[in-house]
Amino acid sequence: MTKQEIFKEATKKLNEKKAAFYKREPERKLYDEGKIGWNEYLKRAKAREEKEREFYKGNENFELYDEGLITYDEFLELEGK
Repeated sequence: MTKQEIFKEATKKLNEKKAAFYKREPERKLYDEGKIGWNEYLKRAKAREEKEREFYKGNENFELYDEGLITYDEFLELEGK
């Protein structure tokens, strides 16, 4: 592989990873694009996290994720999503 091909492949992977992150945290995309400030981002992120906690209340896998013992991807894998 040439350096250019390696760069294109790495860029593609980075963009896929970023798209997945922005899908999970849409308010972060708005912040990164400069459409909202940091304080607004924190408010929206906190509200989203509270909704998630309420939705997954009593779910052992989510509690592991919420406590930081597993990653979000591992949580989704355990949930079968």
